[in-house]
Amino acid sequence: MLSISEGVEDLIGKLESIKNVVASVSLFYRGSSSPSQTQTYPLSASSRNQSKMDSSSPRNEVNKDDSEDDET
Repeated sequence: MLSISEGVEDLIGKLESIKNVVASVSLFYRGSSSPSQTQTYPLSASSRNQSKMDSSSPRNEVNKDDSEDDET
């Protein structure tokens, strides 16, 4: 069984690996996007409406529940 310090060191190593992957993916997407490419995939009106509906559903309901708990 790992000691706490060994577990923490292992966790830090895994987090650094994740950070490196995220940084490399971020650089990849930054390097491949240009202003003309952002115009390549316009959203239709129905897609925009669906996005608005999705953003106001379960996640916001959870936040409302949390705020009600804070008041009591």
